[in-house]
Amino acid sequence: MAKGDPIRAEEEVVRAYRYPYWDPTVNRGTTSAFTEAEVSVSRLAILDFERIVAIFKADFDGRVYPDGSSMQLRGTGRATVSDIVRQADQPTDPKSKEPPNVVLTVNEDKIENEPGNTNNPAHALICGWERANSTQPRRIPRGVANRLLGLFGWTALPSEEPGSDAVADGDAS
Repeated sequence: MAKGDPIRAEEEVVRAYRYPYWDPTVNRGTTSAFTEAEVSVSRLAILDFERIVAIFKADFDGRVYPDGSSMQLRGTGRATVSDIVRQADQPTDPKSKEPPNVVLTVNEDKIENEPGNTNNPAHALICGWERANSTQPRRIPRGVANRLLGLFGWTALPSEEPGSDAVADGDAS
């Protein structure tokens, strides 16, 4: 789990969307971008957006999954830390008054001199923890992940393929 200190509530972070976290048929991010116990993001307080996107591209573009799917960066989303943390405070089932069995934190997690990764001093992690045991990591439940996708929204990056220059913005509404 995250190595560093918690990030200030007012900070904004950026999430990379690529396969399998991007649905090309509807040109938007997917809930699966937020379902792990650790979700990588980068801090806009440390690096500007263009530098963060350059790091994402260096890390993903040109790489492929074992099934042959491209990891090319397709889009990004943004959210503030305080809004991220609040997504686990509300019930995901409208019939229940119980919050989900997860709490969220956002902590710094600089990437420096790690083989196979581009240095990213702005790297951070959204971490899921068991509500009843805050030392036990927990995958982020789908209902909370869906809220996070809506919160972050998505902006498609311009395609670098000849003849295609579409850019789309979206949110969950």
